[in-house]
Amino acid sequence: MTPVKPNSATEQNITLNLLTEWEGNPRKTRGEAAIEQMSASIDQLGQQAPLIVFQPEGEAGFQVVEGETRRRALNALADRGSIEADAEIRCWVLPADTDEATLKAIAVAANTVREQMNPIEEMEAFLDLAKSGLSLQAIADMFNYGMQTVKQRLALGELVEGARDLVRTGKRTIGWAQAMTVGSPEGQERVVNAILANEGAFPDSASVKAELTRGQIPVSSALFDPQELSDCLACDLFSQDGDHFTDVNKFWERQGQEIQKKIDDLNETHADVKFIDRTRFDDAGWTTGGEEAESTAVIIAYDDGSVEVRTGLIPPAIEEDDGEGDFLADAEDHYGSALELDGNDLDAAEATATAANDGSDADASAAPADAPAKAKVNPLDNATKDTASLLTAQVSAALKIAVASDHRLSMAFVVASTLTRRGPASSMQIAGLPIDTRNHGSQVFTQLQTKRAARDRIVTEAGVAGMTSPAGVIAKLMELEDGLLEQLFAYTVADSIAAGVDEDTMDIFDAVGVDVLAGWQIDEAYLATLNNAQIRVLATEVVETSNQPSPRAARGLVEKAIMEAVDGDALAGNFMSDDASWSPPQVLKAIQNAAARRDQAAAKQEPIAQAA
Repeated sequence: MTPVKPNSATEQNITLNLLTEWEGNPRKTRGEAAIEQMSASIDQLGQQAPLIVFQPEGEAGFQVVEGETRRRALNALADRGSIEADAEIRCWVLPADTDEATLKAIAVAANTVREQMNPIEEMEAFLDLAKSGLSLQAIADMFNYGMQTVKQRLALGELVEGARDLVRTGKRTIGWAQAMTVGSPEGQERVVNAILANEGAFPDSASVKAELTRGQIPVSSALFDPQELSDCLACDLFSQDGDHFTDVNKFWERQGQEIQKKIDDLNETHADVKFIDRTRFDDAGWTTGGEEAESTAVIIAYDDGSVEVRTGLIPPAIEEDDGEGDFLADAEDHYGSALELDGNDLDAAEATATAANDGSDADASAAPADAPAKAKVNPLDNATKDTASLLTAQVSAALKIAVASDHRLSMAFVVASTLTRRGPASSMQIAGLPIDTRNHGSQVFTQLQTKRAARDRIVTEAGVAGMTSPAGVIAKLMELEDGLLEQLFAYTVADSIAAGVDEDTMDIFDAVGVDVLAGWQIDEAYLATLNNAQIRVLATEVVETSNQPSPRAARGLVEKAIMEAVDGDALAGNFMSDDASWSPPQVLKAIQNAAARRDQAAAKQEPIAQAA
């Protein structure tokens, strides 16, 4: 398409050798095929459209604002001798005082009308126009775009340079680039580096968005106006309902206030209200359809921030804690840090905290003598998914270290697992529980990383790294010096183990004399896996009464009190010491159940042994 002559331009013939590229041209990429095609067209038909140029003040040459592909095609013809290097080229010359914004607008308009620019280049051009003083509406009108399209193009300006390059070179699509805008610069760099290491990584928009928004809260979950948390609100201009909150703690603090309002409202209509905070609600035995005044309302908060309300529920006739159920509690137990409590509530909360520390029951004197005993439920007994994952990693790492340190144990482990088909699995290949050894405070993870490094060194020095032939690997491994093959076997078996926090695993720790919580301690990583109710109960269990945080204290202050108790040796939170007094209840329960099972088995064997 022939470009339109700017009103201020005059037509002149300028020799080819005086024409150069304008550095401000928004189009940065041009294919050689397009230049060659243009050369052939000009060679056969001659120059069909003028170039738009301007002459910078004080310079003899002219810079091409529009028509750079034709200029390069003409130079190619000159290089081949088809035309002279000083051939006269028809041009439209802009006034020398034409400002940068006008030059940019002319170039963008010409490129957009004739051939769709790379979206990244268009974004950079729009940014330049906006910086020069043009409003978004003016830019939209200039290119006949809607405001939303202009905003979307400008949003691509949030991309890091590496991401822009991937789109410019065609290695990733515009849809991929749009998904990248939801991430922080650090998150984008992480994705780009992964792609540079492996071109197949994060190939599409779905995989990118899942990576960059992992652990964040979608705006659609908010029970409040999202703009109240605008400082941590990430907007997605490219998809509906794509906005999300980046500060999870701020979200839950504000969401908790709205949840409390729902609880207050439901307390007016229901006999009881239960709140489930990011754990599974076991509704076995519960029925629906009850009269509100005689039934229970259950509010369930999910990990993604959404909230479900179930009304008119009738609980089971007898509620018992079997150690695997869910913790049902009033919202104050979970969101005391975010809610205002009246004087009576505060006194009751402080009395409960004191009772938990001195072992007394603050409500015992108030309970009728003939009242049935109410099962006590400890929220720490019900692990969140993150807590279960962290403890599983700890247990697996401790077992891996034991096996990796003793090749005879590694052999026994494989034989025992094969014969019994019980206990932690081992597939005899590096395919067990994947454990990231970074960001863990327990020393077993550092030891595990050292073992892995030793294994990799043996494999590399043996020359088998990257080999795909089993026969070839066997031949090289058989040439290893005495002891190296045994070490490699132990390391390989260890890294294939996928253990669990269960009785069979605890039996193995007991049999080999290894501490399942070796090097573990209460730390920030563990606290981060707990919900608000669990954090507060943990404080009552491990922090001295005199240092107990107020029931109104924010979660951060409660965590600080716990960590000060650990760091100050006010509790035996470090399991490398002999006087450890607190264990994660999930691990403690598994240890106790395993011991009880062994005792029962021994009791059954005793009469048989006596008879013999």
